Amino acid sequence: MKSFRARITLFLCIVLALFIVVSIVFTFLASKGLLFHREDLFFFGMSFYDFMLLVLTFIIAVVCIILLSNTATTPVRLLTNATREISSGNFDIELNLPEKTRELRELEQNFNMMVRELRSSDKMRKDFISNVSHELRTPLTIISGYADLLQEEGISEKDRFEYAALISKESERLVRLTSNLLRLSKMDSQEITIKRDTFRLDEQIRQTASLLASKWQAKNIDFRLDLENVLFDGDEELLSQVWFNLIENAIKFTDSMGRINVTLSGKDGFVEITVLDNGIGMDKVTMERMFEQFYQGDTSRKNEGSGMGLAITQKIVEIHGGLITAESGPRQGTKFIVSLPNPKN
Repeated sequence: MKSFRARITLFLCIVLALFIVVSIVFTFLASKGLLFHREDLFFFGMSFYDFMLLVLTFIIAVVCIILLSNTATTPVRLLTNATREISSGNFDIELNLPEKTRELRELEQNFNMMVRELRSSDKMRKDFISNVSHELRTPLTIISGYADLLQEEGISEKDRFEYAALISKESERLVRLTSNLLRLSKMDSQEITIKRDTFRLDEQIRQTASLLASKWQAKNIDFRLDLENVLFDGDEELLSQVWFNLIENAIKFTDSMGRINVTLSGKDGFVEITVLDNGIGMDKVTMERMFEQFYQGDTSRKNEGSGMGLAITQKIVEIHGGLITAESGPRQGTKFIVSLPNPKN
């Protein structure tokens, strides 16, 4: 299509050029009286010489208009084609305009930025669907398998109890997964409204540690709390999820006979909570991706979670106006630091 248009344009340019040359020669001969006197022939009140000059001027004007219109419509044509590609689902295309004024340069930059964001969103959507499908399929397969076994004749009471317990465990896993998905969806669409209450933040963290006591005691972990008395103004229910996720993560990635320290301090209108462990730590790649939904750095512990805990934690901290960071290294343990604004302090 482009080569055909180029050939047509070249043909028209050659025809116009030849016509202009012939007109100039013919007009020159007429002006010298070699063909006839310039006063001998009139067209609508003009001599032949004047008429030819008018024709020549008109041709030059038409050529200029064609060239200018082609230059002006090229960016529009390229933008139209690129937009058509995007509408068909091709997010790998980028706009590259041949001639760039300041406005066209800004248009190109904004268009390419939009395409990159669409490409990233499309990748995240595909990854999300793939991860959700995988996370749902695993417990559903287990539930289906053990439900079939329960229907077999002649199974012992011990086996029946074991199969029922496994079905119950995987059902709870599905409930947690769907609840987390709903919570993330609400946070992404900003449907969650913070309910501001004043409560003892140190007591909340202490209660969370008690809820998880059976897990860290089973691994003989040296668990220590160093909490200042702090009144906090925030959403008590949401923040309890933050401490639960961070402490549970620390327990999961700390080996037996390990150590976990949780501290809380407040000053200058902020509170800082740290959760420090001496567990397996994180490498550079895991550090960069730890807040991504479904990402799990240590695949050996994949069956212990869905990879959404830190993503939820970060969103809860951010909607409170706070910041969560981490310090870690392979076999060097991990330290999560949560900083939250607190007018009460």
